[in-house]
Amino acid sequence: AVSYLGYLVDVTEREKAWEARRNSETRISRVLATSSEGFWELDSEWRTVAVNPALLKMLEVEEKDILGKSPLDYVAAGWEDRMREVANDRLEKTNRSFEMAYRSAKGRVFQTRVNATSLFDSRGRFLGSFGLLTDITAEKLAEEALKNEEGRLRLIVDSVPLALIISRVAEAVVLNANQAAHQMFGFEGERMNGHSSSEFYADPEERKRFLGQIRKDGVVSEFEVRMLRRDGSAFWALLSGRLVNFENAECVLIGARDVSARKEAESRLAAMAEELARSNAELEQFAYVASHDLQEPLRMIASYVQLLERRYKEKLGDDAREYIAYAVDGAKRMQTLITDLLEFSRVSRKGDPFVRVDLNQIAEEALANLAMARRECGPDITVNALPVVEGDPVQLVRLFQNLIGNALKYRHPARVPEIGVTASRVGDYWEIEVRDNGIGISEAYFERIFIIFQRLHTRSDYPGTGIGLALCKKIVERHGGHIRVEAKEGEYSAFKFTLPV
Repeated sequence: AVSYLGYLVDVTEREKAWEARRNSETRISRVLATSSEGFWELDSEWRTVAVNPALLKMLEVEEKDILGKSPLDYVAAGWEDRMREVANDRLEKTNRSFEMAYRSAKGRVFQTRVNATSLFDSRGRFLGSFGLLTDITAEKLAEEALKNEEGRLRLIVDSVPLALIISRVAEAVVLNANQAAHQMFGFEGERMNGHSSSEFYADPEERKRFLGQIRKDGVVSEFEVRMLRRDGSAFWALLSGRLVNFENAECVLIGARDVSARKEAESRLAAMAEELARSNAELEQFAYVASHDLQEPLRMIASYVQLLERRYKEKLGDDAREYIAYAVDGAKRMQTLITDLLEFSRVSRKGDPFVRVDLNQIAEEALANLAMARRECGPDITVNALPVVEGDPVQLVRLFQNLIGNALKYRHPARVPEIGVTASRVGDYWEIEVRDNGIGISEAYFERIFIIFQRLHTRSDYPGTGIGLALCKKIVERHGGHIRVEAKEGEYSAFKFTLPV
């Protein structure tokens, strides 16, 4: 009779966590897709990696044509130096606000106000940035119109969608407002002129702060405040303002935009980000606990099956011994899988503090760990001079060991394995390359191979768990870098990863 021994793991909570993560990402994408403000995401090399429909409309460009390009490719003439200053600021300041003029693909020049955020890792390494762009061309036209006669001013100002208000500073009295302002504050069929500007602030003290900032800086471009409509309902507004002389009196010109929808979206995004972080933490915890708890029963299964073989070896037939060998091999492969999964979950949870690490020593240790595999195939391995970086020595050894080990495993049967490890400086990063002359990889699988449990070959052809390259990716990202592959099927593979200088 044949008996079966199984072990069940409840993965319900893991699946719920994955579903929550997918839902969060979908909601965030919907918010950005419907936003009226342009969204522009750049990587650490200042290349475009993501945009929303609003930005594509501003720049009058297709998404495929902007990806990979720099904002410098779209800056308006005369603004290049300002753009370079902004580029330098992104490496030092997390949050920035500035004005910038762009030229669309069809030649239309427009001005924007940009709220930008830089992203840094836990060690302060710059990862990239994103910004929200608001078209302020109408506001700039309104400011220019103040230099012209009152009749022309009224014609132009009333035609722009931005709410514009001129109020006298001393008496806080509205002297003039355009049609957009009347609509925003609920003055349909009634003039705002003569009303106290203080009555439009949910907290009148905010007006004092707004004026104080204008007197201090000369101009205010971003001032977020709760305001009141004629009927008393509140809304969020973003004000810009500057002092002007109007009708021989000191006045303030105010531009106002209703940003209630954006505030609501920001609140939802914050909640989604928190939920996403919680889901990721739960997934990591699940992987760690499940892997840890599976180790002991698997050891017990393997031990007892081996004990059964030793004790009753003479009484067992060939089929029974073969079945026992299958069971032991399966248990050992499961133990290897669990060990790799534990290591994967520990990259972020249990990593050592970063120290100065000589990658030449790291490569040497990785090669020592691969001594047996090297003896099997006699490869020609060349390691050129490598830099000193900040990192976790244990994880970096694992990174080099996995990449060089893969080059040995996936060698071409018709030629001696040749493996080269080189380094080159690319901006603020070192790029390390591990190149081989093995069986190569089809371009269709360049992204898939870095996903956990993804395999391109059968276990009988090439043993493994499908975790190695996913582990490499996680280690590189923990160190603030990126990993990618270049390859040609049947000829070579070149894995390239970056580490901060």
